[in-house]
Amino acid sequence: MTHPGPPQQYPQEGQPHGQYPQQVPQGQQHPQQYVQHAYPQWGQMPPQQGKRKSKGPLIAVLAVVGVVLLAGAAVGGLFLMEELAKEEKPVVNTSLDLPKAPLGCALFEENEVAPYIPGRTDYEPSSFGSQTKTKESAQCSWSNRDTFRDDKVPNTSVWATSYIWHATSQQSGVDQAKEEMEREGRASRKAGDVHVPGADEAMLREVTDNKVEVISRYRNVIYKISYDTRADGANLKRPATELTALVISKITSGS
Repeated sequence: MTHPGPPQQYPQEGQPHGQYPQQVPQGQQHPQQYVQHAYPQWGQMPPQQGKRKSKGPLIAVLAVVGVVLLAGAAVGGLFLMEELAKEEKPVVNTSLDLPKAPLGCALFEENEVAPYIPGRTDYEPSSFGSQTKTKESAQCSWSNRDTFRDDKVPNTSVWATSYIWHATSQQSGVDQAKEEMEREGRASRKAGDVHVPGADEAMLREVTDNKVEVISRYRNVIYKISYDTRADGANLKRPATELTALVISKITSGS
């Protein structure tokens, strides 16, 4: 009985016929290059493909761009709303408004009031008055109340209350002063028109039998000049009217 011979070897692809791969004797290992090529070493990972690039930086950039665009849109929207609001606001004509005018005790010098007050004259500012962005007011009195007994003259006083209105977003100072004059006229049944040189409008109001008040307006300024005396048969209208005309002339002349 014959023993089978070694298995028949065939030429590998690309190897010329008649040439066979070298047989590795029994007990010996295959050449290292073949083993490593076919099988990686134990614990060694196979070659990895190139890692995919992270999209984190791109997302961050897009987020920043989005925030900037949103902020720009918000600012643009606010600007547009402000412009529309400006267009909706009524146009107020302030060309006739006076920025300032004499108020309170600045209306008269003592020698200007003295001819209407018998005896010695003194003046005193009152606690009445205020100052805001839209309105200023003040009050002052000239009288002989501290000396009339010693001087044996009738108790007499002049009171001056002054207002100036400044424009708002809805009304000019002149318009506000006009409305105030209308309210004053409705508040007194005994008020009537009186002529005061230089005033835009004026009215005379009888407060008591011994006291009258002239209310006048020049543009956005209103003056209330009251004259009070205990003198019998005194002409109350003339002092109040003349003092009102005097203060109006100071405004119109710029003094």
